Amino acid sequence: MQVRNSASGIVQLTYGDDGLDPVSMEGKDGTPIDFVRTLSQIKASTPNEAAPGVAVAAAAAPLPGELLQLLEQRLQLRGLVEGSDKYSGLFIASLKEFILKQVLC
Repeated sequence: MQVRNSASGIVQLTYGDDGLDPVSMEGKDGTPIDFVRTLSQIKASTPNEAAPGVAVAAAAAPLPGELLQLLEQRLQLRGLVEGSDKYSGLFIASLKEFILKQVLC
């Protein structure tokens, strides 16, 4: 996909560094992020196996029991804790629900 300015000059070849289109990231039900669609895009654009001759790290992915704990740690590091001006309980609840239903299922 290309992003062009009013003079038809190419401004950007992909959306952002991750290639995700922010317009299509919002969920149909009004949620801020369509986690299922975003995960599908990530899976489609990220190889799940190492290239030939490249070793895969043994601890590349957290174990299912560690994933929610890792999420909590990352949220705290970014100041996304209850009472902060960055905190959105609805967003964090929807993120945890997505991880439990779609990732750890």
